Amino acid sequence: MQILKDTNSKYTILYYENVDIDGLKARNDIANLIKQVGKKQIYSRAHEWCCGHGAIGLKLLETGICKHLVLTDKFEPAIQGCDFTITLNDLKNKVTTYNTDNLGSIPNTEQWDLFVANPPWRSEITPDMFPRSSDEERKKYDLGWNIHNHMWGNIAKYLTQDAETFLFEDKIGRAHV
Repeated sequence: MQILKDTNSKYTILYYENVDIDGLKARNDIANLIKQVGKKQIYSRAHEWCCGHGAIGLKLLETGICKHLVLTDKFEPAIQGCDFTITLNDLKNKVTTYNTDNLGSIPNTEQWDLFVANPPWRSEITPDMFPRSSDEERKKYDLGWNIHNHMWGNIAKYLTQDAETFLFEDKIGRAHV
């Protein structure tokens, strides 16, 4: 386990080695894109799906893009890290976490006007893509697009009427759709 204090962020983020760090790399670009093409008002409640350590969502909160943040991930150590980060940064009144497989155990009362994700983004495993760790399938692969299909099939009940969704994925993954 490591603690990261990014000089470009006011939040200290705890993350585990086996939680993917793509969000740390992409969070500023994602926040800037949402500022440019999203609503011109502040989102009331944003959800970062497949959040890992929550860096993307925390950047949305930090920059005032949203007032409240919901972080979800099925990997329990990721949510434990998010909970530690929330406590460390005194964000208990601004961030809610759920340890859930996809949207499975999120209360039906949840409502979001912003949904953002950087989920597992490859639909098939090919040996020439890159060397994999034993945990790589959980972090990078959505075999048969099962995770995506479940999310798109169940998300509508959580979105407000004027909600926006931003799904960020690697172009390599899309090449295999």
